[in-house]
Amino acid sequence: MHVLDCDVDVRGLEAYLEGNGEKTMGARRQTQRQAAEQLMRQAWHVDEHTARVRLEYYYSETGRNLWEAGHLTGSREMARGPDPFRWPKEMREAALSGKGAEFDDKSCYPVAWRAMRGGGGPMTDLYMSNKDEILAAGGAHLWPEVCVDKRCARMKSAMNALDNGGGLASWRKEWPSAQTLAGQKLQLQGGERF
Repeated sequence: MHVLDCDVDVRGLEAYLEGNGEKTMGARRQTQRQAAEQLMRQAWHVDEHTARVRLEYYYSETGRNLWEAGHLTGSREMARGPDPFRWPKEMREAALSGKGAEFDDKSCYPVAWRAMRGGGGPMTDLYMSNKDEILAAGGAHLWPEVCVDKRCARMKSAMNALDNGGGLASWRKEWPSAQTLAGQKLQLQGGERF
């Protein structure tokens, strides 16, 4: 288990929640205010502007067993309890403003896979070199009713789920759609098919 003490900008988070507190998030559909309150119940105040919360991260049972057996040097860690790093980007930025910097790892799974294995196969290479086009087209197919930015963000999440064993429909829990990805083929502007 790893422990991280995380400072939260209390004023920034409160200001953000004034206009966004009733928005729902995550598979449990809790409001953003509920998520913030859950985190802040375990925080202590450093000063009038800052609260500090201790976050605990652990390996899954399988990850821990593989690490202990020496098969891995590390495994994906999951938070025990609330985790502000899983909040929506705008909420994270408000809560952590002045305490750290936002970092988007830009499709870390396929990039890391290619770096470790010397490639991820033709579809991974095609995805990485045409990611924006693929995310926009896939998002338009699944969620034509939402704006382009939301489509792309949702599609990126759907692609990450595929990379991590989530299946073709795991995204439906959070973002229902009458459409499916099964059997879809996208003709890219460069002539390739994804």
